Amino acid sequence: MVIGITEAYCNALPYLGGMAATSVRVTSKGQATIPKSIRRKLQIEPGGRVTYVEEGDRVYLSRVPTPAEMEGRFRRAFPEGAARGLRAERNRDLATDLRLERRLLRRSKVR
Repeated sequence: MVIGITEAYCNALPYLGGMAATSVRVTSKGQATIPKSIRRKLQIEPGGRVTYVEEGDRVYLSRVPTPAEMEGRFRRAFPEGAARGLRAERNRDLATDLRLERRLLRRSKVR
């Protein structure tokens, strides 16, 4: 899906290389509404996140998978138990970071 092409170009060419082109107006705050047909096709829900990828003079839009979707993909890609191991490792890293932050806070209060 191509987003970010000039409005005149989109209106002149309803289809660009086999892809439907849709033009939207950008507000003074730089915001543009993603058309409902594209939101539906990409399954973008309210509060969902999107990624813009710039390639030359084009910008591509894609939906960012939710954490639950990513975990599901991870479980399918790796053997059972790998997700538990990854979560345990992440928790250890978080605990280490927290201990380090507490130590730094104590040191800064002593001075």
